[in-house]
Amino acid sequence: MFRLRLIYLYEVFFMSETLMHDIVIENRQKLTATGIENVDSYEDDCIIAQSECGEIVIKGHDLKISRLSVETGDMTVDGGIDSVSYNAPKVSGSFLSRVFR
Repeated sequence: MFRLRLIYLYEVFFMSETLMHDIVIENRQKLTATGIENVDSYEDDCIIAQSECGEIVIKGHDLKISRLSVETGDMTVDGGIDSVSYNAPKVSGSFLSRVFR
């Protein structure tokens, strides 16, 4: 079993917020994730979901979302899992450019 725990820390205008997100992959056949906010795209070979820590891209074959709860943020995916990657949330401009808009 492979366990990945991400703690994403960021500061916006001197306010800190800690976001929790877990992914557990069992035998490359089952993926369980927490902190899921939305599923943007779902196909047999690729699932794109939004988490509290950014966009997640799950690639594989015969992928099926067997459980999804947007209220609790839990998602379970069954199938052959080849890769999981993250795309970081985009921050537009530097701190000073956001202040002086």
